[in-house]
Amino acid sequence: MATHQEAGAPKETPAAPQDWLAQEEARAKGKIVEQERQNALDSKMQELERDREGLHSFLYRAGSAYNAILNERSREIDQRDYLGVVNHVQKAVKDAGLNVPADYAENLIIARLAKDAELRQAFVDRNKSAQHAKQFGKLVKQNTASAISKVREDQAFAEGAQVTADREAVAQYLRGASTNVSPPERPKDYGAMTDAEWAKEKSRLGIG
Repeated sequence: MATHQEAGAPKETPAAPQDWLAQEEARAKGKIVEQERQNALDSKMQELERDREGLHSFLYRAGSAYNAILNERSREIDQRDYLGVVNHVQKAVKDAGLNVPADYAENLIIARLAKDAELRQAFVDRNKSAQHAKQFGKLVKQNTASAISKVREDQAFAEGAQVTADREAVAQYLRGASTNVSPPERPKDYGAMTDAEWAKEKSRLGIG
């Protein structure tokens, strides 16, 4: 038997077929709109990702180009400073009154850099600070003085060797002259000859 409350409750009216169809269409359209919105968002995210990658690639290329410019500039500065040292040493040697080839200082610096690790590192670090520049200048000064001293020693040795060679050549000539060439005969003193000596001399000369 139905209660009073149940008897008084309103009854649900089934939706008309056309209303149900409209609701389904609305839901379908909502899903389509939502999917399109999601697709647009995904597309935008992909576009942003491509832009990010493009920007990263651009920054990488720009950084590489900048580093290449810095490296080129660094090489130019190194070359300038290296030639400055070479010209300084060459001029110092010339000013000392020493005659050396035009490439003497360059060959000397190349040889010193090859075997002197301290000099190499000082050249690399010369622009780091005033102290580094001072240390490099000190080493350049030491090597310049050493170069002048070495040239003087070499030239003194060469001159001494030449003098020794000249003296030896003279001595050898004199020794050769004393052993291989008969000395000239002394003039004969005919007045001091005996009769026998005089007769012999006349016979040798074919006279009398």
